[in-house]
Amino acid sequence: MVPREAVNIGPDGQYVFAVSGKKAVEKPVKVLFDNDKEMAIEGDLVPGEEVVVDGQLRLVPGATVLVDRAGGATRAADGAGGAAAGVGRAASVRQRIKP
Repeated sequence: MVPREAVNIGPDGQYVFAVSGKKAVEKPVKVLFDNDKEMAIEGDLVPGEEVVVDGQLRLVPGATVLVDRAGGATRAADGAGGAAAGVGRAASVRQRIKP
């Protein structure tokens, strides 16, 4: 299960940005069920893995994702020219996948 905001649609289908190290990794997924709040997905994700739920439009695979937990700002440090990838509380930017 992931928050609905984590799932994106691209030319090759649905995907999420997972955070591996401090890098954004695009992972293809298939939505099995959508309850308008969370989505049950199938793909190469494991419970506890973090996914991006805000600011994905400015992310590219391999971009460095920085989360300032004090200020709540998320920035793509490379790959997106250092532009802000999203601003909000850290909890709204990265969520852990539920088992």
